[in-house]
Amino acid sequence: MSSFTEDLIVKVLAKQRNGLGLFELVAPFTFDLGFLGSGETVTVPAGFITDFASIPSFARWLLPISGKAAKAALLHDYMLSQGDKRAPDAFSDALKAAGVGPIKRWLMVAGVRLWAAL
Repeated sequence: MSSFTEDLIVKVLAKQRNGLGLFELVAPFTFDLGFLGSGETVTVPAGFITDFASIPSFARWLLPISGKAAKAALLHDYMLSQGDKRAPDAFSDALKAAGVGPIKRWLMVAGVRLWAAL
């Protein structure tokens, strides 16, 4: 199973983007793609800025932008910013590794895939 290898440490910024608060990653974190020790990792560098998840306000009660999904959302944002086509699959794996349940995970992954198709 995929795995995160460091804690998530962010700083809340006074800025906003599209009405959402922004956060800056203080310390890098790494995600093992595929399974722990696979040798294929993605490291999100310190200084990366994210809104965690661009979830429409009407859906945030069901799909929060923080909590278990925070690392997965930040990983997804970073991979998208790098043009990494593995981002949706890594997002799904990261949500599972973080303990997000299957229904919420499916909804979140379907949302990012739909958004990417627009």
